[in-house]
Amino acid sequence: MAPVYNREYNNAWHEMIDSLHNALKHTRYSVSGRMAMSIWRCSRGACDSLSITCPVESKEAVKIWATHGGDTSSLYSQPRLWRRRIRWLPERVFDAMPKIEMRLAYDEDIYIGVYRTAYVNVLTLPALLENSASAWVDNRAKGSSQERLDVVARDILSILDHIMELNFEEVGYGPLSATESRHVLDKAFWIPVHAALSSCPGQNFPVWAWIAVLYTISTRS
Repeated sequence: MAPVYNREYNNAWHEMIDSLHNALKHTRYSVSGRMAMSIWRCSRGACDSLSITCPVESKEAVKIWATHGGDTSSLYSQPRLWRRRIRWLPERVFDAMPKIEMRLAYDEDIYIGVYRTAYVNVLTLPALLENSASAWVDNRAKGSSQERLDVVARDILSILDHIMELNFEEVGYGPLSATESRHVLDKAFWIPVHAALSSCPGQNFPVWAWIAVLYTISTRS
């Protein structure tokens, strides 16, 4: 029964994503955080909570979507509710974060294999990378626990690893520019991050080699 449940959950998730896009496509929004990582198929992506980044001008449209149950799904009579976090940004800040519309195909019918399509606006991988790096810096400045810092650092490496797997070449994957990746392209950022990850079992990634690649790629943009 587990595979059926997993597929039902996956379909319900796509239904919710498509509902979000249909409600907000005429305004402006982008999915961010771990749900965006899941859309991009990063190893540490998660589907259980919805993080949305919006300009403050979209606030009323988002409220209407949420009020009418846009963050729920009743697929197969299995009501689900996704935790949601909305980050309101000044228009200029939102516009500076690269984003892309993605088309997601999924197997809607668990018995006969009928495929459907969901659409979603999502931050690009470089934008997600910079957001995570910025979050790590902010958490460190606020004196957050080492456990919290380690979680964010592993997210950073998961995104960066996936960008490299995709060779930076597809739309939304890269290349990384200095304006998009201010924290990531700063050597000083990686010194404490590398120190933190070195103490985590199984997280001894070749970070300095990645930095060299990032600097090389940034010159192409």
